[in-house]
Amino acid sequence: MLRRTEIQSWFHLLFRLTSDFLPVFVVEVTTVRVLSYKGSVSLKCAHNIGPSIIVYPLKSVNQQGTDYFSEGVSADIILALNRLSNLRVLPFHIIQKYQVGSQYSQAIVDEFDPQYALTGSVWREADRVRLNIELTKTDNGRLMWSERYDEVLTDVFELQQTIARNVATALSVNLSAIEMQRIFRQPTENMEAYDYVLTGRSKFRLRNRNDNLEARAQFNKAIELDPDYAEAYAGLGDTYVEEAMFGYTEWPDEALTKALELAHKAVKLDDTNAEIIGFLALVYFRHDKFDLATIEVDRALLLNPNNPDLYILKGLLLSREGLLSEAIEHLEYARQFDPEIKSGWTELGGLYYLNGDVEDAILTFERGLSVIPHMAYVHVMLAAGYAELGKLEHAKKSAKRVLQIAPFFDSQEFSRYSLFRTEEQRSRLRDSLAKAGLE
Repeated sequence: MLRRTEIQSWFHLLFRLTSDFLPVFVVEVTTVRVLSYKGSVSLKCAHNIGPSIIVYPLKSVNQQGTDYFSEGVSADIILALNRLSNLRVLPFHIIQKYQVGSQYSQAIVDEFDPQYALTGSVWREADRVRLNIELTKTDNGRLMWSERYDEVLTDVFELQQTIARNVATALSVNLSAIEMQRIFRQPTENMEAYDYVLTGRSKFRLRNRNDNLEARAQFNKAIELDPDYAEAYAGLGDTYVEEAMFGYTEWPDEALTKALELAHKAVKLDDTNAEIIGFLALVYFRHDKFDLATIEVDRALLLNPNNPDLYILKGLLLSREGLLSEAIEHLEYARQFDPEIKSGWTELGGLYYLNGDVEDAILTFERGLSVIPHMAYVHVMLAAGYAELGKLEHAKKSAKRVLQIAPFFDSQEFSRYSLFRTEEQRSRLRDSLAKAGLE
């Protein structure tokens, strides 16, 4: 029996891994090797610090209404760069916080200290696209590399790949054969379908019921144009996970069943895409098929060991085995890649709560609110935590916010979320929520 929970899919960070392809990583390590995929997982890292880079979103210069396109092209460039093990990339959502009008504050460079910056603009009209790209050193502004491209729209994937390769060359980043294969891939030959996917991702990132439905419509249009477009199926599946997790529907079981069907379809079409395989692992996790989720998340980690969301899911799977120390280790490790990753706060807070560290849990969830203020799960857990500490005024305030975000909230269903493994844990949670006014 599938269950409705108010937990956001952690890949929405994501990612979303599949339909939220915005830049996601600051990587302080260059090589990650998971030593064991059975039982406890150990992490060993070779700390050969590689060059770090901030990739500013490309500016759309010719017409309004094309921001989704410039944003999507930027995201895909950074996704390609992120697949390089010897390169650190600043997360997009952090960059957004430093945006002042159409410019970006120097404070972001001062705080995160990237060595290089990639900037540029994109011009699109009809079937042509023009890109101006510059790579500079952040300490002295010295130009390292620049290029101007003017191509037909059908060559946009080749442009993204060329830019990623040229950046790697300029920074003396060695590309392995596997990394070359990861970069040089074309998800679709239908540019109109790609356009619908970019629009769908842009809508999906707005994180509300109406835009989620609009994103679904865009992904469906992409699939109509290209029935073999794996990323479109994954994006479509994401909307169903979001629907179930956030209480957008009264039939969450059916939504998650549909998500699993779409995840299988996406992986069948592209079984080398770590983000898509990770999405399948997530859906298995939501179906309580933990053995299958473990198999898929381990496979995804082999394909892309720089993805923090995968370490979070691995940590959650470890917590299912009662290995809380290893689970917390994985979540903390994920935050080394992305210090403000959404699930890094939410799931870590949940593990603190399970461990009886309620004050630490509340501090973690409160910090999470600065990143994800509208996520129902955070407010649910704050309500429970405050109630346990006897701070009922705060607990009831959090409970009220929960019902505003997720009107179909049910504490019985929520307590079955897989983080709470035993009936003792679930009963504790339900009792605390009842004190806050959530039944």
